[in-house]
Amino acid sequence: MSYTYQISAYRYGGEHTIGTIPRKVALWWMRNHSDDFEHYFMQDDKTHDSEDNWGHIPEEYRLENFYENADILHHDCCEFSDEGWIEVNLIDEIKKTVVVVQVDKDGNEHPPIERRILPKEIANIKFEDIDQSEDDVVNFVSWEELLEENNPDIFHKIYPEDNNTLPELCAVYGQRFFKGGWVFSRFTTNHKFDASKLIFTTKQFEDSQLLVGFKYEDEEMILYSSDGDHKWDRAWIDD
Repeated sequence: MSYTYQISAYRYGGEHTIGTIPRKVALWWMRNHSDDFEHYFMQDDKTHDSEDNWGHIPEEYRLENFYENADILHHDCCEFSDEGWIEVNLIDEIKKTVVVVQVDKDGNEHPPIERRILPKEIANIKFEDIDQSEDDVVNFVSWEELLEENNPDIFHKIYPEDNNTLPELCAVYGQRFFKGGWVFSRFTTNHKFDASKLIFTTKQFEDSQLLVGFKYEDEEMILYSSDGDHKWDRAWIDD
């Protein structure tokens, strides 16, 4: 017998990006418009004219939308913090709907209707209850380590090997924060769900951890969909 499950993560999260900009551009913003940078960087579809009030920014210091400047990291995901939790639902692949015959108070039958069968919640795990020190529970990945391994050229332009050499690039962070839910891809096993076999995959985002996926035995689950209410934005340059 097989069992199909789907995991949803809740509370706070959103779209997170880490990109790079030339050090010359970073210094210009920090020295001339540090108070305006967050608003500027997080504004979508900037026209740099009188309509959006950014026409005064010199062309060489203009930046694209925050979600386009994400050559290091780009994830829409739940933050792995004490306020969050996950729900594990059992999915019935065979009976997704049920036919319901409606009978009014006088005993008269009405045309039958189909109603969707909601998944059955079989586990609810709070992040604050998880031992993050155990490697077989949380698989933590540092973006610096990933960058150094996969793109050492960009890594050393941000962190020169020679301490006397100035960096060519600076990391720039963007965050569009939501309160909501993040649904991950389904997985199927030949046994009932065992929470001890679930591994949380997280990535570093400044002083936070992002929940980017799960592993269960030989299967990996990635983000499938998300929904929530926009709360606020923030952006900064790592100097």
